[in-house]
Amino acid sequence: MELDALALHWARRHDRVSLSCPVELRVFPDGPTLRGRTYDISLAGVGLVSEAPLEVGTIVCITFLWNHWQVKTRECVTGHVVSMESDIDGNRLGIEFETVIGQACQPHLAATIRELYILFGAGA
Repeated sequence: MELDALALHWARRHDRVSLSCPVELRVFPDGPTLRGRTYDISLAGVGLVSEAPLEVGTIVCITFLWNHWQVKTRECVTGHVVSMESDIDGNRLGIEFETVIGQACQPHLAATIRELYILFGAGA
């Protein structure tokens, strides 16, 4: 494991679990809306692939487009880009949420993360 990856691993406060979910990213304050798909998530951040690269520090509103428990919902979370890597597979972004996901503001997202932790364990 590279030193940067090792430091990031130890710096994480919340374990990540795999999650594939379509998202929309709205760049603040007046930027474009981009499409993407998550590949992992925690209560404090998300890893996703977007259709375009974004600079580290960019503030975004992420809308999760769910079909959760047979109910279609849209939940938004604000965060900022903490890492970005582009290659042949796309633009992989690491986004840290401004606040930890909670049941009161993002009930479906909080429930989904909780279920994934139960089903697959932390770090899955």
